[in-house]
Amino acid sequence: TRMYPEVYISNSLVKMEYAVNFGSASDNVYPKVVIDEGGELHLSRANSVSYGLSLNRNVDVVVKNGGCLSSALGGAEPNNYAGLVLEENSFGTLLVENGGKLKIDKITDKNTKATESRRVDIVFDGGILEMTSGSILTTSFKVPDYHGFTTRNKGVNIVIPSGGTHIFAAPFRGNGNVVKTGAGQLGIKNG
Repeated sequence: TRMYPEVYISNSLVKMEYAVNFGSASDNVYPKVVIDEGGELHLSRANSVSYGLSLNRNVDVVVKNGGCLSSALGGAEPNNYAGLVLEENSFGTLLVENGGKLKIDKITDKNTKATESRRVDIVFDGGILEMTSGSILTTSFKVPDYHGFTTRNKGVNIVIPSGGTHIFAAPFRGNGNVVKTGAGQLGIKNG
């Protein structure tokens, strides 16, 4: 028996501390999280360690219509903070569309076993990727042939703050535009 539980966040703020894990340990459970207009799921750690926003198995997360999925370093030590995490064996889709926002410091990929059929696809279709770190960071994927970003029709707006530099050593696939705003620097390179 397959199960399809859904969490829907709209017109409310859900604040979490320490870690948020999306997905299921079972191949028979397909959870979906939708963050819609006026909704925000925010992770912040007040001290020491934060394991970030973890994408695990059977992931289906949709951020749309001005909704926001965000994570902040807070008081966590920078070396003990993972930002958005693609866990080992993770697969599914994170879709940011129609003004939805993914607001994070960094992206950490731990998945060395991605395949064409079992991978996390981070998709933007009119979505915003706001990289909040004011330092120099690089996003790369362990298996870039499968993991990466997909931009559809309306593309992605990448926001880099003043003093920040973010280098994407990862592919942007698809037919949507990649636009950078904000005073920071953006670099894109292959692998």
